[in-house]
Amino acid sequence: MILRYYSPFYEKEKHLEIINLLEEIKWRHGIEYEEVPVCSYPPNWYLKEMKIGEAYVYEYQLKPYSQLILANCEKLRSKGLRLYCETVSSKFKSRSGNVYVAGTIAVVENGVVFLALKYKEEIFEFLRALLKEGWNLLNVLEKIEAKSVVQPKEREKEIKRLITSTFAKKFEFVFLNVRQNAPGENNWDPFIVFSPEADIIAVNETDNQVVGIEVKGYRSSRGVIQKANIYEAIGEAMVYLINPYMRYKGERIEGSVFDEV
Repeated sequence: MILRYYSPFYEKEKHLEIINLLEEIKWRHGIEYEEVPVCSYPPNWYLKEMKIGEAYVYEYQLKPYSQLILANCEKLRSKGLRLYCETVSSKFKSRSGNVYVAGTIAVVENGVVFLALKYKEEIFEFLRALLKEGWNLLNVLEKIEAKSVVQPKEREKEIKRLITSTFAKKFEFVFLNVRQNAPGENNWDPFIVFSPEADIIAVNETDNQVVGIEVKGYRSSRGVIQKANIYEAIGEAMVYLINPYMRYKGERIEGSVFDEV
């Protein structure tokens, strides 16, 4: 079991304080930690390169363990720690759909996230308690077998994870499961509807490049693993060539925004 710091915390002084506490916990109790930069546009004082995106962390490292994270938060709160116990979706995702993971402290073992803390007060509450109690504090956490939640590599979610992780290193923006955009603040932007939804959209503003990706993989339906229909996949990818439908000033325009699909 180790600590994972999804860096950086937005305040430089607090970031440095977190690192100092993690180092002291490691020295005093032998509890290892890893720092994982997740911010695509970090503050100018933070020089480490992003390893993985916040949306990816939320979708594939936090969300699958939401109930476990909440249960362990409640356990620690019952021991007197002042933590904010919420679901992963309400803690790390705003109502507008934006994901905020940078600055989070997590407890991880074999790929399973047992605890994830986001807010400044609870992060320092936990780290200072851990510095004092060491392994005795971590040992109260509820555990599950990692094999019960790990998905096969051929599963659709895993394929999306791998693709987004790769594209996030080369493209400035990577979007998942895009159905439509929202009207602009000045009410002049076109209203765009993707039908079917675009699984992944990768945008490189520097090269003015937009790539659309249709993903198909194994899915689970009522406990039965089903293989994807290749013809359905090709058909949906071809529809990208005329996606999206645009409504602008009363007109309906068909045309693709994608340079490649």
